[in-house]
Amino acid sequence: MGRGRLSGDGAFLGGMVLLGALVPLLALLMAYALYRGASLALGQMGFANFVLGERWDPVAGVFGAWPYILGTLLVSFSALLLSLLPALAIALLSAEYAPKGVARALDLALDLMAAVPSVVYGLWGVLVLAPWLRNTVELPLYAWAAAHAPALASFLGVPTGYGLLTAILLLASMVIPFSAAVARHALAQVPAELRQAAYALEPPIGRWSVGWPSPRRGRASWPAFSWPWPGPWGRPWP
Repeated sequence: MGRGRLSGDGAFLGGMVLLGALVPLLALLMAYALYRGASLALGQMGFANFVLGERWDPVAGVFGAWPYILGTLLVSFSALLLSLLPALAIALLSAEYAPKGVARALDLALDLMAAVPSVVYGLWGVLVLAPWLRNTVELPLYAWAAAHAPALASFLGVPTGYGLLTAILLLASMVIPFSAAVARHALAQVPAELRQAAYALEPPIGRWSVGWPSPRRGRASWPAFSWPWPGPWGRPWP
């Protein structure tokens, strides 16, 4: 009986190791497939010209991917920055302040938003968000810039609604449910005794600390840095 159980555990462990090893293998295969598909352009342009080139004209055999790389980086980092504070606020509301019924409904809504496919978000952005931004934000801003600041109007470009602003807002709306869920679960892992200890300190408004769990010191959350400024009585919290 014991030997059969040990052999079963060994087979299960081997299967898990094999499945885990498939993850980096699939990533390598994807990278190879991308390289093979782009090998003609890379061979013709060279890696540096392909990455830093600003013109993409397949008919002329010119392949410059820099505008696409830069646009991807701008949209990604801007969406992450834009979604940070709303995600943290939602996580704090769900984990600390909202009643249980409201927190449960909020968590359910976040889980449902996270389960929506990206294709649905894309269709919503094309059919709803982009026209609304064009008519509500971009057209009035472009009209004002054309009348008062022509240089700014040329920088803004044609107000079509399909640009960086729409992409950033759409991607931020997709990121917020995942970021809020991760932050909510992290806050839920804080032990109750540490919460009560923090409440007992009663710091005045104006003191913020950022920290992370330290494995060497147990499960406590130790401050990484803090930012004091005068509290309600005109003095910083010691």
